[in-house]
Amino acid sequence: MKQICQFMKENLLRQTACVLVTIISSEGSSPRGAGTSMAISQNGQCCGTIGGGSVEHRVQQMAKERIAAQESKTEFFMLRPNDIRDLGMICGGDIRVYLQYIAPTSENCSLYEKICQAAESDENRWIVFEVDAAQRCITSVLSETEVVAGAASAVKYLDRLSTTAAAAWQDTGSYYIQSLAVKGKVYIFGGGHIARKLVPVLAGVDFSCVVYDSMAEFADPADFPSAKAVLCGDFAEIDGQLQLGEADYAVIMTRGHAFDYTVLRQVLAKHPVYVGMIGSRRKVETTSKKLLADGFTETEIASVHSPIGLSIGAQTPAEISISIAAEMIAVRAELAQGREKERKDGE
Repeated sequence: MKQICQFMKENLLRQTACVLVTIISSEGSSPRGAGTSMAISQNGQCCGTIGGGSVEHRVQQMAKERIAAQESKTEFFMLRPNDIRDLGMICGGDIRVYLQYIAPTSENCSLYEKICQAAESDENRWIVFEVDAAQRCITSVLSETEVVAGAASAVKYLDRLSTTAAAAWQDTGSYYIQSLAVKGKVYIFGGGHIARKLVPVLAGVDFSCVVYDSMAEFADPADFPSAKAVLCGDFAEIDGQLQLGEADYAVIMTRGHAFDYTVLRQVLAKHPVYVGMIGSRRKVETTSKKLLADGFTETEIASVHSPIGLSIGAQTPAEISISIAAEMIAVRAELAQGREKERKDGE
């Protein structure tokens, strides 16, 4: 969503109208689920995807129509052969899509500037679309406690926030809420060749990365243009440099086993949601014994993802970065599902 918001902002500043396309509900085996978005500019450029294929092509055509009409609209697709709006697909699902026309006004330019700032927040942020019966939309941004940008009336949605998409779509008036920024950073310890491949991959799937190394040559911001920060400091004293907490992720791949363990011992004590350390199975066994001797429990030790990444036979730095990112995406999705279950159980 961060990249889509940036795309929208840049086009609006160039006085180019856009359509923000969002899947607001899906049933059955649809290509993408609720909360998936893409942006389409007046000149036909796109950012993001709602699943590709015939449905995306149809939506791109509809976006041109929305720009020409300067109006927003909701569309419903039945993704089954020989049915209404038959797209020649065999998914067997249905999707409802909202195409929001956004004019390049000064008001919208200012709003998307604020949305982009909120998307880079280190705290939870949500974007709210409130749609009236005429399909006109008011867009706002919420924190956990207040309206950050947009309409003050959006405060009424504070009790409906979650890390997954939420929507209520009716003919008389509707709303849609989507997560914009999720609390927590990825701290990558070691700025070597794998880190240089990993950071852009993680940034591309909306992780906010901080690179940390003890040597300036491995902590060069020029090597990590998509990182939120690049820091140089002592591996033995990361507490004085970082505010790593329970909402954060830690990826450990320094220049040597001794440095890895020095970092791991400090990180594990903070109980982040994910700790991954590169290394062989023999290294894992040795590390586990040292952690036990240092007072860590077997449960804490078992929480470390090492060898790091999903087992996909990765060999090169680029392949290893994909395996690590995939593992972290899975952890993030599992956490989101758990939080949503807790929210529903509490209602």
